[in-house]
Amino acid sequence: MEARANNTPGNAVEITDLEKSFGSVRVLNGVSLTIKSNSILGLAGGNGAGKSTLAKCVAGHLKHEAGRIERNGVVAMVPQEFMLIPEMKVYENLFLGRELHRHGLLDKKEMIRRSAEALAKLESDVHPEDEVAGLNVARRQMVELAKSTVFPSSVIIMDEPTTVLNRDETDVLFTLLRRFRDGGGSVIYITHRLYELPEICDEICVMRDGDIVFHGPAGGVTPQEVARLMAGRSLDSLFPGRTTVSSNAEPIMEIENVSAGNKVRDVSFSLNRGEILGLTGLAGAGRTELAETICGMRGKTSGTIRIGGEPRRIRSMHDAHRAGISYLSEDRQGTALLLKSSVTDNTVLASLPSYAKHGVIDRKQCEATAKRYVEEFHTRTPGINAPVNTLSGGNQQKVAIAKGLDVKPRVFIFDEPTRGVDVGARAEIYGFMQSLAADGMSCILISSDLEEVIGNCSRALVMRGGELAGELQGDELTEEEIMYLATGIK
Repeated sequence: MEARANNTPGNAVEITDLEKSFGSVRVLNGVSLTIKSNSILGLAGGNGAGKSTLAKCVAGHLKHEAGRIERNGVVAMVPQEFMLIPEMKVYENLFLGRELHRHGLLDKKEMIRRSAEALAKLESDVHPEDEVAGLNVARRQMVELAKSTVFPSSVIIMDEPTTVLNRDETDVLFTLLRRFRDGGGSVIYITHRLYELPEICDEICVMRDGDIVFHGPAGGVTPQEVARLMAGRSLDSLFPGRTTVSSNAEPIMEIENVSAGNKVRDVSFSLNRGEILGLTGLAGAGRTELAETICGMRGKTSGTIRIGGEPRRIRSMHDAHRAGISYLSEDRQGTALLLKSSVTDNTVLASLPSYAKHGVIDRKQCEATAKRYVEEFHTRTPGINAPVNTLSGGNQQKVAIAKGLDVKPRVFIFDEPTRGVDVGARAEIYGFMQSLAADGMSCILISSDLEEVIGNCSRALVMRGGELAGELQGDELTEEEIMYLATGIK
């Protein structure tokens, strides 16, 4: 979506005393901020701090109750959550609502040409005529990014654009953003990856609880100081520490020669009781596809899955739950949650039969469970009956984790669990995983964030091209060794 207006020359956007509420919850408390022309402003803050709400107001996606926004030109926004229609092709999504015509007919050839040009700038392997439904999360992100280059704009807002991109893809994006800035454009760059701020931004603005608590040059504050400003407290240790599992520990899950067409090929490994096992690799390596195969969401073409030593036939998520496996999808808004349903309904969605007595759902018991998880996870929500789409991304993730835990699994597969989650909530999620492991639950942590894998796991599997490229543990588990395996150097 785009927004147009005029303001003082030299400034791209001027925000004055902006206020925004959702019901009785105040989200922006009279925010004032200037975004300069020819600059990249980094916008940081915890989940629920007001970053995305401020950005959506600037882009014209949301209406504010008080204050004013003056824009110098066109504002385009690349949202954190995908705004794509899966059943349509890539080029149809890029030109949706702004289709090109020639002699009164749709100019399909020109739309495909311009789409290919935009995707080429991102060095993406996505084809304009690919159907979005067949793209993984990283490629869908590339499509969203391509939207911002198809039509000219003077301000681009990017909300968590790199959470599913690898380092090479991120470097390409940063080069494009610098080129856009040097050509006269401005960027509002929202991220929870705080180390990116000094790398790409000219200025940094930090929000907390609907207020701006810092605004200054990017060189004037370190990522560690930004984290403290976001949380309002010290965050000395993000990772609780690696899990350690005895070499004699019994395997709770054994994967033997499992394949799923060309996406997963002849993968074998074991997961021990009380272990947090890392699963990493570059985008498209087959990590998510392997998880979907284990959980029956993707058809297994060969191999055996054993849980507690017993072979299990898993053909659906229902079968997976019965076998004692939970899965947190990397696409929480697409497959993990029912966004228009309440926190309570989402929490008990997978475990609903256990709340039925004589065919009637015990609503009070459902609400008691949801309340317990909200309190345990410190979930910020207007209430347990509030729709999930009114929560910030990090708090939605906590609801999704609660949903997975409520089926009382023996194995929990976390797929990119901290995507779009602030540094404070990340520490909480790591703490959840560590406590689950300490209580004997086994976890698989799928992540493209190598620091996350190394900080939480004593052992990690690296995938490449749908196959298991290798296993690393102990002192061998480093970013360099992971990348050697992921890229085929070793």
